[in-house]
Amino acid sequence: MKKRIKNILIFIVSFILVERFCYFQTQGFREYKIHSVLPFNSEWETPTPSETVIQTLSQPFTFLGKGAQFFAFLGKDQTTVLKVFKHHRLTDFPNKTAFIFESCKIASNLLQEETGVIYAHLNKTDFLEKTLLLYDNIHNAHFIDADSIEFVLQKKAEPIYPTLQTLIKNNDLEGAKRRISSLFDLSIRKCEKRVGDRDPLIFRNFGFVGETAVEIDLGSFYKAPWITTKREFLHETLPFKKWIAKHCPELTSYVEEQINIRMEAHYDKKTYS
Repeated sequence: MKKRIKNILIFIVSFILVERFCYFQTQGFREYKIHSVLPFNSEWETPTPSETVIQTLSQPFTFLGKGAQFFAFLGKDQTTVLKVFKHHRLTDFPNKTAFIFESCKIASNLLQEETGVIYAHLNKTDFLEKTLLLYDNIHNAHFIDADSIEFVLQKKAEPIYPTLQTLIKNNDLEGAKRRISSLFDLSIRKCEKRVGDRDPLIFRNFGFVGETAVEIDLGSFYKAPWITTKREFLHETLPFKKWIAKHCPELTSYVEEQINIRMEAHYDKKTYS
């Protein structure tokens, strides 16, 4: 009897260890986590995608990483990222779901250039007629009906700080300056479009598509007609200014100059219509 109990315990422990190993190897991705029972919501409707966008969904996507709201998969073309919602994290928080979906709609409808969003699929549909091929982190294939899940298709961006450090190392100061200017313009345009941002952390939520700055994170936008451009701009760029002073002192004067130019242009400007 004791031997039998011991064997059962060994089996249970082994099973748990294998399950945990698989979980960490796949970074927690499971098909059931990206499916929802959310009903159609007219407030989350976005423009119908073009045929080119629909065809983009035909390529295979390979696991890229995960965030608080999404699992991300990189397209075979190396230029597009498919983000599928982590519904297992949202199911018990309907208010959070509504906020995140509204944020994604803002990104799709108002901030396409600023976020690199190509298409946001926030309601289940019947017109895509595509089967998504997703490879998880251990290269298991998953075939998902695109119409049946909510997702966002976005341009792939390179991280801000490593990109600037590489440019500085290669003595391409002009290339770095153009990207910094684009980053500051992005911050200004969000304010001018009366969009607030709950998580404007440049080091983790922004990137470059070529020389154009985009905000990668899609879950923190909200409409804010009361925004003061100067205050928001300072709030977003101050950590960046400190980082530049520490890691790329060659660009400190340029950053100061560009911040001052935009501060003067928006010294007390509010974005009321």
